[in-house]
Amino acid sequence: LPILRNRKWQAWMSDDIVNTSASARLTHGTMPYRLANGTLVANDWIQLTSGALAHAIDVDEMGKTVGQDFVWTGTQAFGQATTLTCTNWSINGATNRGTVGIATRADSSWTNAGATPCGDGHRMYCFEK
Repeated sequence: LPILRNRKWQAWMSDDIVNTSASARLTHGTMPYRLANGTLVANDWIQLTSGALAHAIDVDEMGKTVGQDFVWTGTQAFGQATTLTCTNWSINGATNRGTVGIATRADSSWTNAGATPCGDGHRMYCFEK
């Protein structure tokens, strides 16, 4: 979408290296978080990390609605790293696992719905910097 061009983004991903959790890296916004189509996701960082979004993050950067896709996060609802981060996002394969969220969820499972093998291909959430 043209409205998204020339903006800076950061992935909602964490690993277990000191200060690389999503909460430590991302701006704690005081303004609303919105989808590419304008739909309100959260009023501010507090709501974003509360485990109860206003709307699921189910629209991609092209403005298209996505299904119940898994999304790589390595992140708990409040922004801290989980213990499953594909070895800090450096090793794939079926035996290594990483935490994923589900794009159609507005509860805490938007970011932490379990884990999948690190060799799988999934989406990522990105927030404006």
